[in-house]
Amino acid sequence: MNPSMQNVIADSEPNPNRKMTKCQCLPKRFILVIMGFFGYNLLYMLRVNLSVAIVSMVDHNHNQSNQTWMIMNNNGSNNMTITNGIIEKDKFDWNENIQALILSSFFAGYVITQFPGGRLADLFGSKWLFGLGIMATSILTIISPFAARIHYSVFIGCRVLEGLFEGLAYPSMHSMFAKWIPLYERSRMSTFMYSGSQIGTVLTMPIAALLCDSEFFGGWPSVFYVFGSIGLIWCAIWFIVVHETPEIHPTIQRKELEMIIANRNNDLTKKKPKMPWRSIITSVPLWALVIAHFGQNWGFYTFLTQLPRYFQNVLHFDIKKNGLYSSLPYLCQAIVGCMAGYICDKLYASQFFRLGTLRKTANTIAFLGPTICLLLLIQIGNNDPKWSIILFTIALGCNGMFLAGYHVTHLDMSPTYASTLMGITNCLANLAGIFAPYVVGIILTNVQIEKQKQQQQQSSLSSNDGWNQVFYVSCIIYILSALIFVLFGSNERQTWDNCIPDDDDDDDDI
Repeated sequence: MNPSMQNVIADSEPNPNRKMTKCQCLPKRFILVIMGFFGYNLLYMLRVNLSVAIVSMVDHNHNQSNQTWMIMNNNGSNNMTITNGIIEKDKFDWNENIQALILSSFFAGYVITQFPGGRLADLFGSKWLFGLGIMATSILTIISPFAARIHYSVFIGCRVLEGLFEGLAYPSMHSMFAKWIPLYERSRMSTFMYSGSQIGTVLTMPIAALLCDSEFFGGWPSVFYVFGSIGLIWCAIWFIVVHETPEIHPTIQRKELEMIIANRNNDLTKKKPKMPWRSIITSVPLWALVIAHFGQNWGFYTFLTQLPRYFQNVLHFDIKKNGLYSSLPYLCQAIVGCMAGYICDKLYASQFFRLGTLRKTANTIAFLGPTICLLLLIQIGNNDPKWSIILFTIALGCNGMFLAGYHVTHLDMSPTYASTLMGITNCLANLAGIFAPYVVGIILTNVQIEKQKQQQQQSSLSSNDGWNQVFYVSCIIYILSALIFVLFGSNERQTWDNCIPDDDDDDDDI
């Protein structure tokens, strides 16, 4: 054991001033991962809830705004008169453009703070950044119904702020992960923790639909109240049980501490070096990672924002079936993601496979699987709804392999700057969250115009021709990003990640 490790362990030894728990059966790193799982669960719950709630928030039977409507209560008397786009109690007359603006406004804030969030986590730690990000988003979620009643522009501002705070939180966990999780456990631990995002989506859709259909706190407002309150409860637990590093945890067992320090590929006893910006920006593997992340997000956000719409407009499912079938693919994605991490760790431990080979293989399956399914879906069209559901489920199931692919490569390439790298790639990749829905809208609108032109002709376009074009675009992006990651991606620790003395580093600090 080297002297620096001995010093760290000695400093972490229990002393009379520290509280000791009687039960040490659950390793502290497991507690971190479990709390992180529920944290990412909440990040997506607080993000996705609007996609369901907005269906109940908008009155789809009216398109005029600035009209006065008389509302009747249960006793038959006039209850209230609402104007300025509100056409009945807690129903809003938002046209398609306003709805699109509201739904995309989250990403306007989310993209901005990805890089600052990652960098701040590497400099100052993840615990408070991750926790405060979720706490602020939860509070903004709770006040969202009040913001919507004031004016849709206030609601949009609220969503932008939510995106800003989630953008600070999402990449920050990579830094804590590099400090807590041994190298040989990172695939399974990270895939489990980040699968909370998919589970959050799975849970949000049916729960939000039930709340919207109930009388609990007025229906759709309860979606924001419930999920926001859950977020605040999680924050209270997070701040109590989670610690920034294993070295400062007051009740960690010596055996676990020694194991973590010996098997992580970074030394926290060394002084943080200056940020090697020039080397990072010119790193070919990093740009391959950015492209892979962008390709994943393009496909994911296309599925996330358009799948319910496809089920409704093409397959003609009612809202209950829509909610159920829309959530199934994400459940499959989460399960496969967890399995992929476990399998990759086992194969790596067998020493028959290089870690880089496992990362690229998992990522290729994650991108080519959905591509094949979408191409098959184009051939089937809307002729067989059952096969459409099966193919969507298989597509996102295969896509779950990304959690053992590019998504943990940040930790391999640079444990020192893992959160910063996640912030960089997630910032650029989440531009897909802004552009993908608009590209889909442009394609479907153009096809609709063509259909109107050919309405009287036998050669008129079918109902799913526009969707075929949407799927082709996703397939092309999946294939290109998978190929680039295979050719230029790397899981090797980069030379610029080495903790070199400040005097030898010519790059600028931040």
